[in-house]
Amino acid sequence: AESLIVIAPHGIQLETCRGFPSMVLQRTRRFVPASALDTVIINEALWRWNVRYYLALLSTSDQGKPTLHVAFEVGIPAYACK
Repeated sequence: AESLIVIAPHGIQLETCRGFPSMVLQRTRRFVPASALDTVIINEALWRWNVRYYLALLSTSDQGKPTLHVAFEVGIPAYACK
């Protein structure tokens, strides 16, 4: 399952939980500070006969390197992170 949490003055946290509904095997959290956040991208793409929607965050590091953080990479959430 994946989640996106907006912490208004501070930034955005992306969280991914992998495993089973009763047992989380791996939890990954990425935080994008508001000061580094450049834009939020909502994109649609064609894949076979479907339209897929993507949500991504574009940020810039301290060295000026752009980074693209894709939200909801896993797909449809099967359960919520606990």
